Amino acid sequence: VSWSKATEDEFKKQFEWSRKNFEDSKILKTVPVISANGAAQFSEQNLVYVLSKLISDSNYGWTYGLWNQISGYLGHTPELLCDWRQSTEVLKTSALAGTYLKSESASKEILADKKIGNEHQIVVDDISEKLTELNYTKQPTKTLELKHLVHLQTDFQIKINNLNQAFGILNKLHPTAALGLYPQQKEYFQQLRSLQLPFSRKNFAAPFAYMNQKELLAVAAIRGFNFDKSHIRILSGCGVTAQSNYEAELSELKNKRESVVKMMGFVSEI
Repeated sequence: VSWSKATEDEFKKQFEWSRKNFEDSKILKTVPVISANGAAQFSEQNLVYVLSKLISDSNYGWTYGLWNQISGYLGHTPELLCDWRQSTEVLKTSALAGTYLKSESASKEILADKKIGNEHQIVVDDISEKLTELNYTKQPTKTLELKHLVHLQTDFQIKINNLNQAFGILNKLHPTAALGLYPQQKEYFQQLRSLQLPFSRKNFAAPFAYMNQKELLAVAAIRGFNFDKSHIRILSGCGVTAQSNYEAELSELKNKRESVVKMMGFVSEI
């Protein structure tokens, strides 16, 4: 893959817009998005290789994808939106926010990072508020070690006995503060969206779901790539708060894209 430079200018506009609104205390958290494009001959053989690699690798999360003869997308996400089973009458969801590059000390350091802790707590608060009328339980926050990255994770469970209720909760949860604004306000969502129009988000961070009458599984479509026969595109997002540092967020975005490159078995660095 011959990669072009990531869209840093678009990210800078989103970051500065976020900081301005943080100063006015209108919003507390945003998720700017950046993209990187690569030229590559991507064939059915390449798709089979990547899919086989994702399925065979031991890496927490869910492999998802959809494609036709011309184009599509494929990814492996660690972010669960909804997992409901009629057999248990339990719906599971998670707050997943805060990212460190994996190292021997990353799990200890991420738990002590005040900016990361605040960012994660906003996502926990958002989910808790959306579930406030339901009888839910919340587990203590822990670290989630992936193959290349480390995150903070807080798990929730809710007693739900039918599919319609599960759909209702999924609609209420999405987008969580890990994927959008906090607090959610249509006016600011539209402003941030307008800053992302120069590059299409397509399905990035949207729910990808599998369902039947007895189960509903929905994950966030992140850590993946879009492709056609001559191009590959990777998008990444990061949680920005008033404590965020511009260069640190750029580094996190790059680490996330590089984790996708490594997971997919692309030989060229992004």
